[in-house]
Amino acid sequence: MADGVKVQLQPQEAARLAGTRQVNPATYEAYLKGMFYLDKSTPADTKKGMEILLQAVEKDPADPLANAGLAMGYLSVAHGGEARKDSLQRLKATALRALELDGASPYALYAMGMAEATTTGTGCRL
Repeated sequence: MADGVKVQLQPQEAARLAGTRQVNPATYEAYLKGMFYLDKSTPADTKKGMEILLQAVEKDPADPLANAGLAMGYLSVAHGGEARKDSLQRLKATALRALELDGASPYALYAMGMAEATTTGTGCRL
């Protein structure tokens, strides 16, 4: 049924689609679980979410979503007050890594924006 659909892509669209990468299902599942626990926002759940997100990045260091999730985890840890300075440094480094992997990822862009706002003092005071 879909074989009959003919679509003409613009050159920039074709270039973006050509650069897609395969998703590691185990990494993606770990990302989802980690974010689930981060969203609960309790210290114990944040810790568990961070452990899972670290495992996701270890499984696939080139996964931009896992890196962006880990950056958001560091933001949560910094908001919690634990190891604030270390967490902010890790937040920025991990967000930058996520952007390097996929500069068009909304999650990577959000993580980098939060890193910049938090570490430069232009917003989102902790």
